[in-house]
Amino acid sequence: MELVTCGVPTGCEQGSWVELRACAIQRFGQNPCMASFAAAPKVIAFIVTRDRARAKAFYGDVLGFVCTGEDPFAMVFDLNGTSLRISTLEHHQPPTHTVLGWEVPDMESSVRALRAKGVVFNVYEGFGQDELGIWTAPGSATRVAWFLDPDGNNLSLTQF
Repeated sequence: MELVTCGVPTGCEQGSWVELRACAIQRFGQNPCMASFAAAPKVIAFIVTRDRARAKAFYGDVLGFVCTGEDPFAMVFDLNGTSLRISTLEHHQPPTHTVLGWEVPDMESSVRALRAKGVVFNVYEGFGQDELGIWTAPGSATRVAWFLDPDGNNLSLTQF
C-alpha cells in the first residue's frame, strides 16, 4: 500500500483530514490507518488469578480448554482459536463486571453441562432469571448466564 503517512496515500495529500480519509477509503476500500493492523492481528484475552494451579484446573479440567503454554509470568489457554493469557497477581481483586464470555448455540445444555461439573451460576436480585440462572434481555431473544471462576472473575454464556 502506498502510504505517505498513516491515512494519507499518494494522491490524497491535499484537503482536510475528513477529505483525506474519504479519499483513502475510496482508493483502498478501507481506512488505511487500520489497514495493516486490522488485517492481521488476533484477539488475546487476559485474566488475572491469585492461584495459578486452581485457575489451571478450572479453565482446563472444568471448562475443558487446552493449556498451550506456561512460563513464569502466565499460562495460555486456547479458547477455540482465541488465546487466554492468565497471569498471577497475589492481591488480585476481581472486577464486578463480566470479564470474559462465550457465545453458545444452546444455553440450557451449556448451563446444565457446566452445572454437572460443579459450576454455580449467579442469580442477581431483580433480574428475573429462570431456574437455571438464565436471564433473557427485555425485548430481545438474547439470553445470558453468569458464573465466577475460582478467583471471582465474572464469566458469562450468551445465546443470541
